[in-house]
Amino acid sequence: PCVCVREPRQIYLPTQDNTDNFHLAPFEYDGKIWHSCEHAYQACKFPRGSDMRARLARLAPRDGDSGRAFGVHVWQLGQAHPEAVRADWSAVKVRIMYECNVAKYAAHENLREDLLSTAGSQLYGPQSTKWTHAGQEHAWQKWNGWIQMRIREELLDPSARDATLLE
Repeated sequence: PCVCVREPRQIYLPTQDNTDNFHLAPFEYDGKIWHSCEHAYQACKFPRGSDMRARLARLAPRDGDSGRAFGVHVWQLGQAHPEAVRADWSAVKVRIMYECNVAKYAAHENLREDLLSTAGSQLYGPQSTKWTHAGQEHAWQKWNGWIQMRIREELLDPSARDATLLE
């Protein structure tokens, strides 16, 4: 999950599990039911109609699986066939993760309320993977926090939004 930074004293507080892409909270995205954002994201690495996308879509947590256990499992499957990853993945991966999170929050009022409780705070993702696209290095540590903050702003009343987070 993301950490929450409240100014001016730089207090780092863990946010709720809902900001963790491995958090189990079923939602519909792209015509299918997914068990976590990581689940949908890993499947979307592969073209529609591909065997890997279908294989990932069929997965479900086993009885007693934590979000972490299921998330690691789908993450590993998503790494298994780099040759099959869609050609535009570097260009669309952040948008896909954003859309998965939007769908998750749309499906769960309690998760929306939890996210809104962080209003006014900066959110930062935990250490995670990095990639290069168009000559620029990107890190999920930055993007995961930004995605959560953007969705939080979109959930607020328009008069209370921070326009800089919506650009």
